[in-house]
Amino acid sequence: CDQVRSYNFALGSKIERLELYSDKPGSGFSSLLNRRMDHFGKEFFSQEIVEVKTLDDFIEQESVKPDILKIDVEGYEEKVLKGFNKLMKNNKIFIQIEIFNKNFNLIDKLLKKNNANFIINYCVNLYPAPLNLINLNELNFIKSITPNKLIGYSDHTSSLSASLSSLFFGVSLIEKHFSLNKKKSGPDISCSMDANELNFLINLSYEIYDLLKVKKSIN
Repeated sequence: CDQVRSYNFALGSKIERLELYSDKPGSGFSSLLNRRMDHFGKEFFSQEIVEVKTLDDFIEQESVKPDILKIDVEGYEEKVLKGFNKLMKNNKIFIQIEIFNKNFNLIDKLLKKNNANFIINYCVNLYPAPLNLINLNELNFIKSITPNKLIGYSDHTSSLSASLSSLFFGVSLIEKHFSLNKKKSGPDISCSMDANELNFLINLSYEIYDLLKVKKSIN
């Protein structure tokens, strides 16, 4: 696809070189943050030195004007946002930020300080994520600290029940991995949906939305 480009560097608060930590080479859990996830059976033994740039520098160098920016950086959100000061104040850029730890308050303060237009996506970043670890009540906490902003849910479970249940918590965006062929192998196949499941999710979401809409009472 000529509309997609990949770049071999990380994003942070300043230009530097840092260690990238991962449980294995090429892992989706890789992060510049040396986290502890042994309670999820993840230990970060693999390390490599990577170049780090800021979003401000990258946008200026590439002469791009993004309309939407998605940040999914495995716990390093605060540092990435601190390297995005120049353009974050331009609320024409819509920021979708995925968070699965307890940094909700910190990230929210940083985004509000810069008058950013954003949505926080709640996620439990396991592949697949067990239903007993989801705790959709976290969405209520996100709503409490971002009362005038949209909230979303990124579903890594193996079914659609969490996605559909999140609608009852007021989410405006549902994100779920997609595969044309779930018989293929891949790191996220276990939590992906196919075309039939996508149609089911869309149609049932509309029905649930209609059920939740406030209607005038019939006298």
